[in-house]
Amino acid sequence: MTEKITGIVTKVETKTGEKNGKPWRRAAYTLNEQIYSTFDADIIESVKEGANVEVEYTTTPDGKYRNIQLVKKLDGVESTEIPNGTQVSEPVEHKPDINLSIVRQSSIKSAIELVKVLQVLDPEKAKELVKDNNLIDVIIDTSTSLEEFVCRTK
Repeated sequence: MTEKITGIVTKVETKTGEKNGKPWRRAAYTLNEQIYSTFDADIIESVKEGANVEVEYTTTPDGKYRNIQLVKKLDGVESTEIPNGTQVSEPVEHKPDINLSIVRQSSIKSAIELVKVLQVLDPEKAKELVKDNNLIDVIIDTSTSLEEFVCRTK
């Protein structure tokens, strides 16, 4: 049965050896004062001390070992599949959409100007509009409508 745990890797110990003429390397990770281990080279290379991770693991029938099946780094990274089926993490860039930011700023400014013009051209209509709604809500609703109109695709 696979279980999950999240935490900060507080210690990493690696050990190497040879079995039947083949070299091996094992890493033991300490999270929340428990030890979780793997022989997976990709995990060993990517997960270092201090990493904030979510670990999926299985426990051996005798309960002696917790074998790592999957590691996801947390804090702005996402998991990706690698060829051997194991998952490791890679950084994700979150870039704001500059065009959307410009449209939003312009829409807010235009909504404010529309409310000002309405107050000059038809003060009664402006009072009626604001009476039923908060002025900020009127501006936000107008701005949202303008943004949707500008961003609409046909």
